[in-house]
Amino acid sequence: MVIIALTPDGERTIWMLTQGSSFEFLSPRDLDYVDRVQPDAVFVSGVLMGSQPVADNILARMPSWKGKYKIYYDPNLRYPTDAVPPEVAECNRRCSDLSDVVLTGREEAQALGLCRRPGQTFIVKDGKNGSALIGEDGEPRYSLPSTEHKATDATGAGDAYAAAFTCADMEGMPVEQAMRFATVAAGIAVTRSGARCMPPRQEIEEYLASWEVR
Repeated sequence: MVIIALTPDGERTIWMLTQGSSFEFLSPRDLDYVDRVQPDAVFVSGVLMGSQPVADNILARMPSWKGKYKIYYDPNLRYPTDAVPPEVAECNRRCSDLSDVVLTGREEAQALGLCRRPGQTFIVKDGKNGSALIGEDGEPRYSLPSTEHKATDATGAGDAYAAAFTCADMEGMPVEQAMRFATVAAGIAVTRSGARCMPPRQEIEEYLASWEVR
């Protein structure tokens, strides 16, 4: 069960009730499916990092995916940033370190202690303040503002960003261009209610064509 509370300006708080659910029973045999289908990329969400045995099963398998598939990771933190259990933070740090692309929120990165590793694409999202590509020195190498869409519901915006960036990146767009594509997708998403708010590609591209970054 998922409970989502919205504030008048569209910001949301999410509670996920997963204890005893099927999510907790992802087994090594289930993960064998990845190697059977041989995908170009694997997207790992940190939403269940801390739930066992699923967290340990995923972390045990990720090293074998390294170099075989491109690994994308989004913490998708479901704890208050000032009350993250140590074991959850540790699982997320390990997951981040094993990934090729990290798409994290600013507060998530601070709460979990995430940092860029050599060779990674490490992007920090900061809601209305836009996003930044972090360089080898730990400082922003490229920054992008958010769009001027008026938010009504931020639920699913991070997922829209992650999906759009992954799509653009896998298609071979330069990172900066992929960030623009993802930013527009997230900007449109916040104007719609509910978690299933991913805009169609044509709508993203039409907005991109006239978006002047300031």
